[in-house]
Amino acid sequence: MDEDSNLDSKVNNDFLDRNILLNYAMLIEENNIFMNDPQYKNVYNLLCAITDRLDSSIVVLNNIGDKMKSEDDFILFMVHACFINDAINEISGKSGLNIEKDIESSEIDPSTIFRRDIIASSLNITEDNCPSDKEFFAYLRAISTMHPFETSRQTFLKVHGEKHISPFPIVKSKYGRGTQVGARIYSTNFEDIIDLLIPLESVKDYILSRYLLLNKISEKMQEIIATKEATWREKKVSTTLRPIDALHEVRKKLVECYKETDSVDKAIMYLDYPLTNVENQENVCLYQKTIIDIIPQLVEAVNDLDFEQMEILLNVVHRPNKDQHNYALEKIFGYIDKKDEYPDNYEFAIEQAESVANSFANNWVTIDCKKMHPTEIKLLLLTAFFLEKEKNHNDSKANVTQ
Repeated sequence: MDEDSNLDSKVNNDFLDRNILLNYAMLIEENNIFMNDPQYKNVYNLLCAITDRLDSSIVVLNNIGDKMKSEDDFILFMVHACFINDAINEISGKSGLNIEKDIESSEIDPSTIFRRDIIASSLNITEDNCPSDKEFFAYLRAISTMHPFETSRQTFLKVHGEKHISPFPIVKSKYGRGTQVGARIYSTNFEDIIDLLIPLESVKDYILSRYLLLNKISEKMQEIIATKEATWREKKVSTTLRPIDALHEVRKKLVECYKETDSVDKAIMYLDYPLTNVENQENVCLYQKTIIDIIPQLVEAVNDLDFEQMEILLNVVHRPNKDQHNYALEKIFGYIDKKDEYPDNYEFAIEQAESVANSFANNWVTIDCKKMHPTEIKLLLLTAFFLEKEKNHNDSKANVTQ
């Protein structure tokens, strides 16, 4: 969703509760399943587009609400009402969620909302040929806004070969009956002019009934997520593997779960990197031991699908946080391995690495920034900052005991 989306706030209105859309949107945004799983990835853009469309439409419909005064208000209301109606149809029919039957079974009686209004209208429709709510809303959509010059597709018109034409929509306020909406109608089957008017509340009730189906859609999405997670939990990473093998298995599981592998990739790279200067080996091993020591907890977190805890544990492989050197470290870890993409930034990163090495890191390791691979430079810097932190910690403990 866009950063300026209004989904994080709820309009205080009883018509359409935006929290329903928020729940749907969060299921899409917080789970990589719908973006990456082969069964759903082809409709991921549809699911996101629907979120943004409904986000705007809910605001418009809630703002118009009972304030509808003009024909333009009614046209705008119907346009956004159709977005909601069409969105539900798209999700149920084309999203790959296999939810069409669930939607149909959860809908109210197909002729409950508009039936009394239709029969009481001037359309001369009886109980026997009364259209369903879906059919009547499609007719109201066509005659009021979308196809006012040629409305003939509905079954109750086709039966008699009838066509309706509308010169304008209508909005009227009737004492004791609230706002009425509809359209003036010319028919090919009779000469009289008809003013079709139904309560605005009936139209709102129908749109609300459609919008509430988003709850059913969210429930289906939660079932999909739960099923996937149950499958992932069944396949465990072994706790008896060698450290490097355990990390490779963790990476495989992350790929299966559609999760980023960057942190684990770094852990594998730093744990398995061949040093060019054997004098650095002893101190680098001390740093690498911090990676090895967290692997049992890392495996446990991944087996429990606790990827947030996994990232916390793997913080040791990311850029050190040291106030005095933060700017330099940002440039080093951001650009030292991107020589081809950002040659100027790469040269500056090398300069910063030499500065940090000469002023601090060479107390712990030997770094040759001109000859060493960027990965080795970063590994040695991580080692130096780790050992410095350990020294400071041990010094603090010693001072406390004195």
